[in-house]
Amino acid sequence: MFIHIPKTGGVSVLQTLDRQVEKAGNLRCDAAPSAVPDQLVATVQNRSGRGLTTIVHGHLPYGVHESLGLERARYFTLLRDPIDRVISAYYYLSAVPPESLSEVERDLISMGLEGAVASGSSHNFDNQMVRQLCGTNTQTPIGSCTAADAERALLNLTTGIEVVGDLARIEDFYAQLATRFGWVVPSGRGPRAHITPSRPSLDDLKPRTREVISEFNRFDVWLYEQAHIEIEGLQPT
Repeated sequence: MFIHIPKTGGVSVLQTLDRQVEKAGNLRCDAAPSAVPDQLVATVQNRSGRGLTTIVHGHLPYGVHESLGLERARYFTLLRDPIDRVISAYYYLSAVPPESLSEVERDLISMGLEGAVASGSSHNFDNQMVRQLCGTNTQTPIGSCTAADAERALLNLTTGIEVVGDLARIEDFYAQLATRFGWVVPSGRGPRAHITPSRPSLDDLKPRTREVISEFNRFDVWLYEQAHIEIEGLQPT
């Protein structure tokens, strides 16, 4: 189970893994656990019963294997500095042709980065890592994440998710996948997808903008910092 948190390099990871796992064994699911399609459940159970490797991926919460009728699953996920992730999410959206965006998305872009984050109009700008990793519905109302959710997310990261990586150290993440799962993965960063060259860097961010993003994503910030303290593979070498 690949918990793909938006704008953490997940598309690049999937492009890499597609080379290792037959296409039929790479299944996408973005449905909430309560609405996982019956056909996907049947496919996953069938492949599992025959001992076939299956990667289920998507913007899913931890624990989704239960909704797929599986007793257990091996999870992996990739984290990213929360402030950097939100910047990337906003500027990726701003690079999409307006006619391809919804009215809500066009309104978000028109607000600027600070305004979009503070507007409370997008789950993607509101503790998205905690939302998916704490094991509850990813559509929890904006502004309702709690310290308990963050603590639960950290517990899942440290005890239930087998491989946890950081986009800033993608090479280490691939090395862990190779060691834990026996996959052949490239050395180095591998392919890179959905890059937005025009976005500002963290160093170029105005202090006020950083404060706004940090405030509205304070549980993600805490989770990211704690993960780097408690998970051996994320600690500086």
